[in-house]
Amino acid sequence: IGLMAGYIGGKTDLLVMRLVEIVICFPTFLLLLILMSILLDYGSRQSILLVIAVIGLTGWTGLCRLVRGETLRVRQNAYIQSCEAMGTPLHRILLFHLLPNVSGPIFVSFTFEVAGAILAESSLSFLGFGVQDPTASWGELLRQAFPDPLTYWHLMFAPGLAIFLAVCAFNLAGEGLRKALDGKA
Repeated sequence: IGLMAGYIGGKTDLLVMRLVEIVICFPTFLLLLILMSILLDYGSRQSILLVIAVIGLTGWTGLCRLVRGETLRVRQNAYIQSCEAMGTPLHRILLFHLLPNVSGPIFVSFTFEVAGAILAESSLSFLGFGVQDPTASWGELLRQAFPDPLTYWHLMFAPGLAIFLAVCAFNLAGEGLRKALDGKA
């Protein structure tokens, strides 16, 4: 969406960016809780796919803005303008010329988004809005041990440590990817 908005510009860009700003106006976690409670009220099963879909619906805005900004930057290059002058179809310009040149920052941002998604899913499951038994989730494991944390500290320690290590691993991978891509620039 950000690729199209950045390249086409005009009213398409304006419409997409206003939609992004409307979604950004709401606190992400509050929006996650509202969407999950609405979907659960309509009898949807609590499954990992539902949680993934809701996190995806609320987490696309930052990536969309990043892709749009990178597209606006790359669009000014001479090879894009020469493709336009030669009459290259829009889909070919987007997929074969723009997307490969904006993909570096997208991959870096995506690794940070995965870390945020892990925290969001764990938080939703801990509060009872996410994955439920019998499906395993770190947040659900924390919730089960929470009523008596002094007695069941070992049940809280393992999923808490797993969340911490997974989030740190994705953040460090994103940071390493960013440094590697900056070194090539």
